[in-house]
Amino acid sequence: MLPKKLMCTVPFCLIGLLAIILLTTAAGLEVEEKEIQWLIPNYIPKEQITLIVGDGGVGKTTSWTSIISALSKGELCFFENQEEDKREPLKIGFFSSEDPHDSIIKKKLRLNLAKQSNVKTIPITDKRFHKVKFNSQYLEGLIIENKLEVLVFDPLQSFIGDSVNMGARNTMRSTLNNLIALGKIYHVTIIIIVHTNKREMAGGRNRASDSSDIWDIARSVIFVGDASDEGIHYFSQEKSNYGKLQPTTLFKIEDSVIVKVGT
Repeated sequence: MLPKKLMCTVPFCLIGLLAIILLTTAAGLEVEEKEIQWLIPNYIPKEQITLIVGDGGVGKTTSWTSIISALSKGELCFFENQEEDKREPLKIGFFSSEDPHDSIIKKKLRLNLAKQSNVKTIPITDKRFHKVKFNSQYLEGLIIENKLEVLVFDPLQSFIGDSVNMGARNTMRSTLNNLIALGKIYHVTIIIIVHTNKREMAGGRNRASDSSDIWDIARSVIFVGDASDEGIHYFSQEKSNYGKLQPTTLFKIEDSVIVKVGT
């Protein structure tokens, strides 16, 4: 940046020339073109943010615990084409302030046969839990130390930081940008659990609670809800920046395990 005094004396054409030189230099940098990489093909892109959205009690926790259980042992998730090839087991970190780890989440992981040595957490009863924020160096250290490949945060508002106003677009976007940067630097995929608001007739972007920025910055958004009064739930992709929306999966829950019943 030129000093203010010098800026006043330099002709505008010269300033423009400097800008052109800088832009030309940036454009000349060699950047390798890459294809989109998927953690779960067509559903969850690697190194990006995916949202799982839904009302309370419709199966959000059961859905994400089922997903990370499958990922931890290299198996396919309940909504995937079961003819696809299996993947390598992944190391996962999850953080939840919604359900108690010892009586709810640990049980769901056990019943879903998760490879629990690949699943790491800090329970809310641990004083370190409150250090886990999207823009914290502590979170970065956890990723490095544990070589985490997937992160799950449940729910969104517990991890944005005490000083962040979710209604302020600039601060919220900055917080989320930091999370995406961690994903890119350390090759980590992020899944965030989000509640719905009370606007039952609204859809998509207007149905997810809290900040609209989280919808905008997420590359995939999946809604979970009740499909009927007979215990049937749906798992429906409502946003996909990198491909076509995938078919909705219908499922029921039997002893904390998801059973697919159709599409």
